[in-house]
Amino acid sequence: MRRFPSSEAVAQENVSHETALAGMNKLFAILFLLGALGSFGLSQRTTLKAQETGTRGEPIGEPRMVPATRADKIFFIAFGAACMAGCLFFVAKIRKEDLS
Repeated sequence: MRRFPSSEAVAQENVSHETALAGMNKLFAILFLLGALGSFGLSQRTTLKAQETGTRGEPIGEPRMVPATRADKIFFIAFGAACMAGCLFFVAKIRKEDLS
């Protein structure tokens, strides 16, 4: 005869999953915030570090500084905005769960 878990065990399992999901939401919000801050910081740089590589990925020569183009800065700002939107999404999700 098959035994089914009691309703108390199922309720306890649901609570543990909810707390794990709340922790993951906070983690994602923090990671997106760090991505946004880093990306906006990179958009303020005037030079970027570059180095030539061989066919197998080994570095060739010395690293050099190259000027950051307008496209680089636009990409960094767009990526930062996307990360900020992700952060706000998860913060709103956390706030909604706190209020319910």
